[in-house]
Amino acid sequence: MAIKKETAYHEAGHALAAYRLGFYLGQTSIIKKKHILGFSSNESEWGDGLRDIDQIIVLYAGLTAEQKFNPNADESGSTNDNEKASSLLKRTSETESSLRQRAKDLINDNWQIIQAIAEKLLIYKTLEDDELSIIIDSLDEGFNPDDMFNKMRIMRKAVNEGGIKC
Repeated sequence: MAIKKETAYHEAGHALAAYRLGFYLGQTSIIKKKHILGFSSNESEWGDGLRDIDQIIVLYAGLTAEQKFNPNADESGSTNDNEKASSLLKRTSETESSLRQRAKDLINDNWQIIQAIAEKLLIYKTLEDDELSIIIDSLDEGFNPDDMFNKMRIMRKAVNEGGIKC
């Protein structure tokens, strides 16, 4: 279970940073696929060279959140993130340490939200972009996101089961 929790915090870090930096969230999941323990689908839109620095911060935010949750977490699960970040870093004038610090500040400033996202990931395994937005926006406004989140889950289930026509 420790690996699942670390993965949930890792993916929550990516999702929160992506949201704060204005990226489309897509899905965030802790369902293992082949060699990866989880994913944030927002990364699929990257590579255009327009927002390299923000993309690097999102990549670093995953491991940063994981290590805040478990200071003994190693970087082996972040090899792919680190490779992507290194590739993007070559196209910027920023230093790795400054971007890692920005990711750390982002995670520290939003730790309650990271915890809430990770908690929902451990329950539901996959969160959609609108569910992530509800969690983040509700907590930003000082509200408990559970009521709205649960209503959305019920509505989505009804639509998927054909009970409601949109």
